[in-house]
Amino acid sequence: MEGGNNSSSNNNPEELAVGCLLSIRTTLGDEFEGQVVTFDRPSNILVLQEPSKPSPRRNLRLLKANYIKDFTFLGHAQDPLDPNTCFLDLTALQQREDVAVRYSFPSFNSPIFFFSLLYFFLFV
Repeated sequence: MEGGNNSSSNNNPEELAVGCLLSIRTTLGDEFEGQVVTFDRPSNILVLQEPSKPSPRRNLRLLKANYIKDFTFLGHAQDPLDPNTCFLDLTALQQREDVAVRYSFPSFNSPIFFFSLLYFFLFV
C-alpha cells in the first residue's frame, strides 16, 4: 500500500504495518478511523487505537478482520506503543486489582460466609 488515499481492494490486514492510519468501513455499516497497533494472525483480530483528545488514556478497538468491508490508507504515524510516549500507571492497575480481588472473595467475617459454613457443616 504505497502513497495516497487509495482504497484497498485486497483488504488484507496482514499487509498493514504498525502505525498505519486507516479509515475503515465494516460489513455491519460502521465507519471509523484508527491507527494500527497490531494484527494477531491466529485469531484474525486487528487492534486499532482510535483518535482521542490528547491524554494518557487510549481507546482501543479489536476488530475481526473478516468484518472489514474496505479501508482507506490515510497515512503513517509513529509507533503507538513507543515506550517513550506510552504511559502505564502501575499503581492504578494494582489498586484496580486489589478492589477486584476484594469483591470476588467473601470476607471471612461476613454473615454470608458464616451461614454458608454453617450450612456446609450441618447439611452436607
